[in-house]
Amino acid sequence: MFYLPTQLAGPVLPFNAFHSYLAAPQTTHSSARLLRYGAGWLLCLGAMELLTHAAPAMAVASSGAYAGFEPLQLMMFSFVLLKLIWLKFLIIWRFFRLWALLDGVETPENMSRWMTDNYTLRGFWRGWHCSFNRWLVRYIYVPAGGSDGGWVVRMRNIFGVFSFVAIWHDMTLQLLLWGWLSAIAFAPELLVEWLGSRPSVRAAIGGRWWYPNLVAL
Repeated sequence: MFYLPTQLAGPVLPFNAFHSYLAAPQTTHSSARLLRYGAGWLLCLGAMELLTHAAPAMAVASSGAYAGFEPLQLMMFSFVLLKLIWLKFLIIWRFFRLWALLDGVETPENMSRWMTDNYTLRGFWRGWHCSFNRWLVRYIYVPAGGSDGGWVVRMRNIFGVFSFVAIWHDMTLQLLLWGWLSAIAFAPELLVEWLGSRPSVRAAIGGRWWYPNLVAL
């Protein structure tokens, strides 16, 4: 709770992992690897500086100037804004992770995938805030029953997780509704995944020429 590199805005680290690094500091990152990691962080910081001048989506969002955008413009603006938010968090989390690494504590890497290099909602959330996702799975999702019990139980547990995530961010109704909408968005994906795992369904459509396209859709 009071370890400075992770206290301010660092990746989430379970206590038992932190305690193990106190006893035996990490040695997997050589000086050369740490220098490369730091250089990569500086490149990301430079990219953020350039992008916020070339495409000031965050300033547009803060000022409300997007109110007059047409649908296509709004879609493009939202996409660029999400990219900048992704890059902003990457810079924050990797700075504090580098700080911890220099101290011999290896925290999980957040932002493990590019934002648009995802094909499922589950994969997106696993790659966005990886360390927090692992913490949620370990301390909330699995104790609540995890994936055991079928599709309905999984949805119940996902609602519980996203409710916690919303309250963890801030105690507001807007964030709570965001959490519930995020959980609802999982329903079609999990339902299709569950149907696709049924032997009878796979036997009926698994060999059809259009099946890969259906999975992709």
